[in-house]
Amino acid sequence: MRMMRFKCVAVPIVLFALLLSGCSLFEFGGARRAQWRHDSEAQCIAAGRVHASEAITPIPEVDGRGGCGADHPFKIHAFSNGTVALSETAELNCPMAAAMDDWLEHVVQPNAQALFGEPVVGLKLLGTYNCRTIAHVSSMSEHSYMNAIDVGGFRFADGHDILIGRDWNTTDPVIHQFLRVVGDQSCLIFNTALGPDYNADHHDHFHLDLAARMRTHKRVCKAGGLKDGPALYPMPTFTSSIKPKTAPFGDGMQEMPPPAAPASASSITPSDPGAAEEPMPRDDEVEDDD
Repeated sequence: MRMMRFKCVAVPIVLFALLLSGCSLFEFGGARRAQWRHDSEAQCIAAGRVHASEAITPIPEVDGRGGCGADHPFKIHAFSNGTVALSETAELNCPMAAAMDDWLEHVVQPNAQALFGEPVVGLKLLGTYNCRTIAHVSSMSEHSYMNAIDVGGFRFADGHDILIGRDWNTTDPVIHQFLRVVGDQSCLIFNTALGPDYNADHHDHFHLDLAARMRTHKRVCKAGGLKDGPALYPMPTFTSSIKPKTAPFGDGMQEMPPPAAPASASSITPSDPGAAEEPMPRDDEVEDDD
């Protein structure tokens, strides 16, 4: 009887102690943002890497459950000074916003010009900020920290589109080359680049993020033809067989005020933003993403 009374008293005391120790036990993810995230955002802002404009708007700190969010987030309607329109509004932290401009300038546009003789003027997005875990595992996704973006397609100036899900296994040699060289070279900018050859969850997009692997400092490069690249493909000399056509992206491209070089893309329709996710490690589990 005495033992039973002890148990009845002990259980409420233990529960009360757990509550006092921190409600994070009941929060989604159960953790706060790692210090490196705060530091990288602060450095980006101090360096002036992202400038507010009609296409990019700073928004207040997002402090979601389980540490989701960012200190200095931006709502983005277009990249590259408004010349590359988006299928849906992106919400990214400062380092990712700056990295996307770098990616377009140094990876996407040079390859677009070399292979097709025209620039990319629109991106189909499959998701940016989403407070969630990674598909099939319990670790938090980099999307939870506004530190990742899923790119599903490219709109070119003449109106034709390249969709990763539709065109990854195309027989057109130039489209094939474009997707693989952009996928490989993405690791020149991002710490993680995953694509269709990585796993089925990425069959229709490139997942790009700036996850910091504090123990290994490795980049995970699995978005192009070779794993753990980047493999910088030589430029081919053949001509693409694609013809301009009505874009399958849809007709809902966000309209932007005329920038210095107005975007000529017509429209892109947003896809399901939570469709695919990347198996990335937690902040304290940073050896690799396999």
